[in-house]
Amino acid sequence: LEEKQVDVVGGGTIAVDVRIIAATHESPERLTKEGRMREDLYYRLSVVRIDIPPLRERTEDIRPLAEHFFGAAAGGGSVEVDEAVFETLRRYAWPGNVRELRNLCERMVILRSSSKIGLEDVPRHVRGSSPGAAAPGEEKISLHEIEKQIIVEALEKNGWNQSKTARYLDIPRHVLLYRMEKFGIRKPG
Repeated sequence: LEEKQVDVVGGGTIAVDVRIIAATHESPERLTKEGRMREDLYYRLSVVRIDIPPLRERTEDIRPLAEHFFGAAAGGGSVEVDEAVFETLRRYAWPGNVRELRNLCERMVILRSSSKIGLEDVPRHVRGSSPGAAAPGEEKISLHEIEKQIIVEALEKNGWNQSKTARYLDIPRHVLLYRMEKFGIRKPG
């Protein structure tokens, strides 16, 4: 990276003019401090940093992304979508981020029950996260929300000390960190 050359198998080098784009869902600084990422690599890659929040923190992007993914899944054509579908997608937590949204849109286009995508085409686990989505007399509960709530309460009880919280929850610390990242849990203030 530093010399802007590639070693060719069999000998010699070739000069290259490339731009490296790297993405991660973990903190590169933390990985470097923990010795899980080489410091020299971090500084070579860390020229321009762009932090993109998870989809659940930028709900205004859900509709345009979904419209694009619906069209792409329909072979570039337009797909008629009920307004309630977009509202349901906006309320969902998106633990799988944009990749999950893309796959879900493709699934709905492929498996739709009519020419228009309606609430009946939205998978139950996504509909269940929307208020009023349950059928009369049918209670819905989101496992993701319960898990997030338990983690937040445990963190608060342990003064946001991650090691103590992991022991309290009887899980490895790296699992706690993964779930905090997954649910977008951050210490207030």
